[in-house]
Amino acid sequence: MLSVQPVIEIVPKGPIVLMEGDDLNLFCYLHSGVPKPEVYWLIRNDENDTEHLEQELRFTDVVRQHTGQYVCLADNGFGLKPVSQEVSIIVQCK
Repeated sequence: MLSVQPVIEIVPKGPIVLMEGDDLNLFCYLHSGVPKPEVYWLIRNDENDTEHLEQELRFTDVVRQHTGQYVCLADNGFGLKPVSQEVSIIVQCK
């Protein structure tokens, strides 16, 4: 079976600057990959690293704790590690 490295895109592109109370939908689009990759988010902030196993992150009423690095990963076994793209989110006080 032919394997093709995943191609992903984060929308919107960053860095993303928000004010406390704003809303944000962050998408990780999968453009290609064979076999079909698993796509998920790794969220890195001051508190800890967490995984989110969906292609979309929805934020309502953001707070400063949402500030951090958000990494989209796509893994289909092609290569030694998943393909990744990263976006920074910065939440400012009102």
